[in-house]
Amino acid sequence: MIDEAFVTAHQGNIAIARQKAINIFYSMAWGIGQPQSIGLTDRFLFQGYDVVFNHVNFTVDIAPNSWNTGSNTNEWAINIRNYWNSPTKRCISKDIMVLFTGQSLGIDGFHSDCNTGVSICQPGVLGSSHVVVVRNQENYVNTAKTLAHEILHAFGLGHLNEILTDPQTGQSYYATVCHTQCALGNNNDPPALMCVHGGDIKFTSCDINCIDRFFTNNKCICLNQQFGSFPDDFICPPPDNVYINIVGDRPNPVIGCRIGEDEITFG
Repeated sequence: MIDEAFVTAHQGNIAIARQKAINIFYSMAWGIGQPQSIGLTDRFLFQGYDVVFNHVNFTVDIAPNSWNTGSNTNEWAINIRNYWNSPTKRCISKDIMVLFTGQSLGIDGFHSDCNTGVSICQPGVLGSSHVVVVRNQENYVNTAKTLAHEILHAFGLGHLNEILTDPQTGQSYYATVCHTQCALGNNNDPPALMCVHGGDIKFTSCDINCIDRFFTNNKCICLNQQFGSFPDDFICPPPDNVYINIVGDRPNPVIGCRIGEDEITFG
């Protein structure tokens, strides 16, 4: 989804703005324009996880700038989630709700779980409350890196070089031992994706540990649901009209979340 400010940032032309959003998405997923043409799909595949990123509905509706109340990002995320949970969009299954904005955030993007406190595909949690907002940057490649960074927060990954404080001693320390891979100019190697200020689309050993932990928590049933795509102008039918979409590509999935078993979908 794009907002009014994103359209304004692209000559006020909705068609140009929508194409830019699509370019960002595919750069994130498939590495178009990225170093070595490696995207988030490739990085998961290298670890044995066949995670496919699909946009199931790129709504024609333009998000009003007023959804950003200016008070806090969580309220903005809740307004986005409420749109996707409205009667006209509720029937569209999705894991993460993404908004591309032209508004100034002071940051490049953010992720919110709308106060649920859980990663995607949490057992017992119906639907999705995960929202990602990314700011329009100088080029689509950098914006795609931000999108990939925020998406991984939905998988439960944190910042590699987050500085924490021991409540007992008051001493500060880094969240992970991989913080050294966030130093600028570190052997001419760009920072890793999950550094506080982002980086190239690549995983550290700390990221891989978190990803392995995510998948060993039996997310297969959730991620193996392959949601069909919906036309951009799709509106959910009234509740008394029930339409069932059955996808039988993998009728007998092997529990294990390894190659060929995982799908991530976007609204």
